[in-house]
Amino acid sequence: GRDLFDTRPAQAVSWPQLRERLRARLGDEAVYRVAASGDPRPERAWKREEDGRPFSAPLRPSRPAWLLRHPIPLRETIARTLSGPERLESGWWDGDDARRDYYVVETARGQRAWAFTPAGERDGWMLHGWFA
Repeated sequence: GRDLFDTRPAQAVSWPQLRERLRARLGDEAVYRVAASGDPRPERAWKREEDGRPFSAPLRPSRPAWLLRHPIPLRETIARTLSGPERLESGWWDGDDARRDYYVVETARGQRAWAFTPAGERDGWMLHGWFA
């Protein structure tokens, strides 16, 4: 491994080379990029793309790096609200109606979480993701 005073130059690998190495080791299905799908519901807001271009972050409202597959009740004590509410009302057309108020909150342990309540309410907090 490299240490702090290693004078050897770091090996730079281009994105296409790295992508092909990863595909060779992990398989084609394991290497993909994530893109916005246009659906405002967090659980449906992304899609896989096989495009070979390097990732570039879209300009969107702040979203957590770790989105839970399914929201769970927030068991942590909320110390303070950092931002929100951000109202999300969507899905009425496909039977998966979502009416939520999202907040970025800080827990008593200092963790930043993305949580929501049913629209217009302040109880029933659900955890949907964690910020890095």
